[in-house]
Amino acid sequence: MKIFFYILTCISIQLTALAENNIGVIIPLSGNFARYGQQIQQSLQETKSTSIKYIYEDEGCHPRKAITAYKKLTVINGIKIFIGPFCGSPQTAVAPMLPINKQIAILGSSAPRKVFQSSGGRMFSTQPSIEEESAFNAKQAYKMGSRKVVILFFENNFS
Repeated sequence: MKIFFYILTCISIQLTALAENNIGVIIPLSGNFARYGQQIQQSLQETKSTSIKYIYEDEGCHPRKAITAYKKLTVINGIKIFIGPFCGSPQTAVAPMLPINKQIAILGSSAPRKVFQSSGGRMFSTQPSIEEESAFNAKQAYKMGSRKVVILFFENNFS
């Protein structure tokens, strides 16, 4: 995971050379997924970039919190480049706002194709889409002889 964020930081350095040196980071720093957000934060801090300032906001994997975080970073901090949101429902909530403010977001987690579409092509995932992951997993299970499955999921924008 640390290598991923190092590469992401290198990409971000290239992008921020065009405009500002602040990057908004919308990650879960509270709730059930806080440990992931803390790992992301630690990885970014370990890059020790002197030219980039990361401004962190908690999304807690809740769309409303993510929208509040996004608006704060946009209005108060003037952020144009984001890492995150991390969780699916927050991604779906924030995506349509990116083209309005001419911002981009880089996701370190997989996301549904509709997130890229609703962002006007401004929200990029570094991983395959959820649809591609699901198709791959189904094919692998079929190759292993599975013909029946049970799927447990949360009913939200990510599922």
